[in-house]
Amino acid sequence: MLNKCVSCIVCIKDLYYVGDRGLAQMGISGDTFCESSWVGFMLNLKHSEEYYFAINAGEFIIDSYSISIIYMNIILG
Repeated sequence: MLNKCVSCIVCIKDLYYVGDRGLAQMGISGDTFCESSWVGFMLNLKHSEEYYFAINAGEFIIDSYSISIIYMNIILG
């Protein structure tokens, strides 16, 4: 039963993700929602390495700035 609940939550999360991508692509291209969702999904598959790198690079920069601010506050006290 727990497995079904987890798979249902994952499915809802995936639908939300596809919905966001579909709406963004629909705003760009002006196609129907279903076609735009499919195109947005395929773009994410095609460029997944670049997205992954950009997200990780951004998180690294934000974390390094946060740590440097914490250390500067400790040092300058």
